[in-house]
Amino acid sequence: MEYQLKIRAFFDVTTKNKAQKFSERLFTDLSPIVKGKSWSDEKLWEVTCHKVFRYTDDREALFETMKYFYKIEQEWLINGPQEKGNEVLVSGVFSTDSDQLLKWCNYKLLRNQG
Repeated sequence: MEYQLKIRAFFDVTTKNKAQKFSERLFTDLSPIVKGKSWSDEKLWEVTCHKVFRYTDDREALFETMKYFYKIEQEWLINGPQEKGNEVLVSGVFSTDSDQLLKWCNYKLLRNQG
């Protein structure tokens, strides 16, 4: 089965180049794209990623996704797993006020519907 992973994240860095380099190190093999500065906080740079994966079933997709994001950060608010009829298998949100470069991140793993 095919699944789509969508990520939206905000980084507290000074330049677009630093946002690109840090996001590439954090989101390995996902080809992150720096969209620009956040409209609500100009200290933050917005980064997105989108990639299609093939897994044998929902269980493998869920396990591999959770393992990937746990390596990035351990404190996720998880929504899922969702039933077969739902487009989103699992999603997670991370947010911090600490001195980390990653300030906020949301991911969604969607079942490819066609």
